[in-house]
Amino acid sequence: MDIIAVDIETTVRGDRSSPYLDDILLIQVNFGDRIEVSTKVEDFEDVLGDPSVLKVFQNGCFDIGFLECWSFDLDIRNIWDTMIVERLLTAGTSQRSDLGTIVEKYCDVVLDKEVRKTFAAHAGALTATQLEYAENDVRYLIEVYKCQLEEIKSRDMTRVADLENTLVPIVAEMELLGIGFDPKAWESMLQTEGNRLPELELQVQQQLSETFTMDLFSGVQGTINLNSPTQLLRAFRRAGVDIEDTSEDTMKKCSHPAAKMLLEYRECAKRLQWDYPSYVNPKTGRIHPDYKQVGARTGRFSCTSPNLQNVPREQRFRNMFVAREGRKMITADYSQQELRVLAQYCQDPALIETCTSEDPHLKNARLIYKDETIQKSDERRRTAKNTNFALMYGAGAKTFANAAGISLSDARVFLKELKRLYPGAFTWGHKSWQFLVQNGYTTTLLGRRRYFPEVMNDPGKYATVARNTPIQGSSADMMKSAMIEVTERLRNYDANLLLCVHDELVVEAATSQADEVSKVVEESMRVAGEKYVQVVPIKADATIADTWTK
Repeated sequence: MDIIAVDIETTVRGDRSSPYLDDILLIQVNFGDRIEVSTKVEDFEDVLGDPSVLKVFQNGCFDIGFLECWSFDLDIRNIWDTMIVERLLTAGTSQRSDLGTIVEKYCDVVLDKEVRKTFAAHAGALTATQLEYAENDVRYLIEVYKCQLEEIKSRDMTRVADLENTLVPIVAEMELLGIGFDPKAWESMLQTEGNRLPELELQVQQQLSETFTMDLFSGVQGTINLNSPTQLLRAFRRAGVDIEDTSEDTMKKCSHPAAKMLLEYRECAKRLQWDYPSYVNPKTGRIHPDYKQVGARTGRFSCTSPNLQNVPREQRFRNMFVAREGRKMITADYSQQELRVLAQYCQDPALIETCTSEDPHLKNARLIYKDETIQKSDERRRTAKNTNFALMYGAGAKTFANAAGISLSDARVFLKELKRLYPGAFTWGHKSWQFLVQNGYTTTLLGRRRYFPEVMNDPGKYATVARNTPIQGSSADMMKSAMIEVTERLRNYDANLLLCVHDELVVEAATSQADEVSKVVEESMRVAGEKYVQVVPIKADATIADTWTK
């Protein structure tokens, strides 16, 4: 198979480089026996567009975005991304995956990366130093690829590497397309949240001020500075809540009603600090986020500039993101994805039966409460839904009690019943922990690994991650397979994949094709899911709207 290594150098006119705002200064291609450079994409279009040629990139999403944006009809496939693969090989460790680090690791060569800064605002002819730097960026990539390939094979991670490398140009296209943004909906959100903030503050004050007689800084009787951890901590302790701090994790575990209100207050305050309009590209009028394809150690995506993965599911927030005129947005998500992944792992007959039911949460509630008359609207269904976290991740009674909003004694009864109902799930959890302790890593259904170098220092504290990493990682693998399946099936439609957010995919399609595309997306996600989970049905549900929907 023919192999080339590819890299580009660009200007940077803003906070980050954009194919719509910046220029390609140079394109470098290593053909194995020679390195060629050019300022014109068309000089390499034939080899870049040839699917039989393997193209080795370092951070290929960036390069492919520029190359395809600056070429009329270039479709780059058959990728090996050395940065992405290095992240697979070092997941869970502190090892870096930048070009300088991996070239030194595999080739024992130290690159001077300081020259890169000189390209940012460059104009005119490139210097000899810049040209040498650019050639070195591709000089060693083919050798790095060969070393990484051997490592991937030795760890039986070929399928994971294939998945991630196939995904690189898809992510590049998502970033290029971006998503529509409605300034009016943004202003409406700001007004609503601005009105809620003082209301939430008052609720927290009312819950805690009776226990705190004076704000030590303002001297105002009966008020608390909600931005002061010291005052909050004292107020909670006077309310009989013995906590070490007022961090988000601690507040989530705290059963006092003021804790939940405080979290809502903080979230509201954060939303007022969002600055989505600053990310709207002046040439496209759309937001083009940066995706980190292996951003989390479990294999999940992360997203920055801005982080669209932390947009709440409430419709008033998602209304800010809109389809173009003449198009619709199709939002599709998996139904109880992680619970079904657990069923595949543990093969528990009772859990398989529950996941096969029309409503697994309702089925769970009826089993736990031993009451077949419970309906979907019953509050007990919501409580039973929270048992999934205990079932999947081995949450203890206290954590479960806080999550479900029930007493500690009731939580203990629930957990005991869960273990009776689904013994296979808890047996698998223990075996997964044993595997981690013995091997130092976890694996997904596809074979993705996450390493835990410090596990032997305190094996007991890894019981939870031994369960949630394989489940979340397998769910991430499933979503990435779904992205590939959806993209391939949409090639014959006027439709494009825009977003991947946890268990959701968002597609934009011509209005005339929206109904058909919606069915294609659901079917594609089901087909992708069945590659991982066979013991229970895989379900994906899609909605069609003018905006991103929940």
